[in-house]
Amino acid sequence: MHAVRREWALGDDITEHILVADASALPAAATILHAIPEEHQVHAWLHVPEADDGVLIPERLNLQLHPHVGNAWTPMQLRDELNKVLPSIPRNNGVQAWLAAEASTVAEGRRCLTKHGHDRDHMFAAAYWKHGCGSTARDERIRRAYVEAVAKDADLTDPDTRADTEMLADEMGREVPSP
Repeated sequence: MHAVRREWALGDDITEHILVADASALPAAATILHAIPEEHQVHAWLHVPEADDGVLIPERLNLQLHPHVGNAWTPMQLRDELNKVLPSIPRNNGVQAWLAAEASTVAEGRRCLTKHGHDRDHMFAAAYWKHGCGSTARDERIRRAYVEAVAKDADLTDPDTRADTEMLADEMGREVPSP
């Protein structure tokens, strides 16, 4: 489940892109920026812990970069930043979005994009980590959530099902064991 997987592919007739990545997803975002054709417009909200980390972000034409230097965003900070710019992004041929960051930040970013009318079929949102949770424990919860989804014959090819399954896994982490 958590090996190499297709997280980004250029959408048909898409010429506008939104990228949101915290420091954990910065290498993936940089790879995606290299793959997007130069004539495409890209709006990127990228977290770089220190200004020197910006060297990872490739220079390119048509990049509207919104760097976030220092500590990672809170979910509300990201929402506020997206709310400022999303209304001005044209939706001529649709906009492709890719989000990867801490789980609650991704959930808020996804809600914000959806609220602004972003097409869920052109959105990939993945929690790369969960605040206060080690990756081994989270991976086990995600594995259990996928087992439950398979048992319910859920369509795991549906991006919404995948996002819902991973959110369920994160909710499993909030359960408090009985004494």
